[in-house]
Amino acid sequence: MGRLRRGWGGRRQSMATIKDIAKRAGVSHGTVSNVLNRRGNVSAEKIKLVEQAARELGYQINSQASKLRSGRSENICIIVPRMDLKRYGKLFTSIEAVKPYLVSIVYSLGAALLAALVSIVCVRFVQKSKNKLNKLFEYGALIPWLLPSTLIALGLTMAYGDRNSLIFNKVLVGTTVILLIGYVVIKLPFSYRMIRSAFFSVDEDLEDAAKCMGASTFYTMRKVIIPVILPAVLSVVILNFNGLLADYDLTAFLYHPLFQPLGIVVKAASDENASIDAKCMSFVYTVVLMILSSVALYFGQGNGMQAIRRWKQRRIEKKVYRK
Repeated sequence: MGRLRRGWGGRRQSMATIKDIAKRAGVSHGTVSNVLNRRGNVSAEKIKLVEQAARELGYQINSQASKLRSGRSENICIIVPRMDLKRYGKLFTSIEAVKPYLVSIVYSLGAALLAALVSIVCVRFVQKSKNKLNKLFEYGALIPWLLPSTLIALGLTMAYGDRNSLIFNKVLVGTTVILLIGYVVIKLPFSYRMIRSAFFSVDEDLEDAAKCMGASTFYTMRKVIIPVILPAVLSVVILNFNGLLADYDLTAFLYHPLFQPLGIVVKAASDENASIDAKCMSFVYTVVLMILSSVALYFGQGNGMQAIRRWKQRRIEKKVYRK
């Protein structure tokens, strides 16, 4: 394995890797690995070529990394040369580094809110409708549960790849809208089931009392029903938000090339041809993603909302005391 060393003038220069030795010696990567690790049947001529190329390139074997090889695997993973706070600072100072997070947050939050809104409308419509055929809305909302994400992506590509009067003769493939539609579709079944369960907790007497006082259907929905089911709706939104932040299966088919979400960037950074800096940033992305998801869960499932309410209550009390 290659590692970093100090060159002339104290600058950091990268030493040769197995790929460099294989290219110089004209042999495969496996042959170089076998020669350096003293294993396998390799001809004397190839051993001589590999050793000569290693000496010319100044290659040095990392003895600590060699000890990582176990009996189950004969591959040694790439060790990141350095992980410091500069990597994390780059995430918040470079627009290129923070852009995947912004794109993923906008897409995930927008899709989670739209899925919750569509679910509320569908549940309310099915709940109050007396027509048995309207139950088809419920089964239609659960169809994405039966299909894999890749199949849904292909279906959206075929449906919105040509001009259609339903979408005002527009082609959505290659735009930023189709990924948002895909996110909403795959999260609609979960949102529908959870919000439907929340509607059962609403006391019908509250709605009847609001109607007796002359409140309209929309006003009753906005002032009576929504506040009751709001905690459940917020939990659904946060869970969908966390689930979409690092999505890759659907995103790989529908994302816009200029707006790459986090899942695409992390997958590209984990490729064997990616640079060391990109691989380091993938670890940073993962750590920050865990922190972001934990914060979202704290405010949605933990005591975060209660802490905010207590803080608002203290502010109101301070204003009252000042007067």
